[in-house]
Amino acid sequence: MTEENTQSPEKGLEEFCEDEKSALPARTADEIAKLENDLQHERDARKEERFYWVMAIIAVMDMATFQWINWWQSTLIFLLEVAALIGLAQAWGVDLVVDLLRKLFFKLLDTKPPDAD
Repeated sequence: MTEENTQSPEKGLEEFCEDEKSALPARTADEIAKLENDLQHERDARKEERFYWVMAIIAVMDMATFQWINWWQSTLIFLLEVAALIGLAQAWGVDLVVDLLRKLFFKLLDTKPPDAD
């Protein structure tokens, strides 16, 4: 028997795997990057949709309860809700809504917003 025939099957498999790894086309890396990008966009879209649902539920609850409370209580609750929504929008990465809510919040308080970072 020659040495070529006495190789273990495991060694042959390792060599085959190494050959396959080096033969992977460059487009596979591009496909992986594209899939990761698509996944990130999907996650962002879900967070944004979740935020809009929370905002809609708060609006419905406000419409149902503001008719039963005083105007100053509803104003205070509304300001607290806007502040909470700003924090929630920042946490979930809904940047457009963060900017709009900040402008609304400072306009309601009749003050100037601090400079953006």
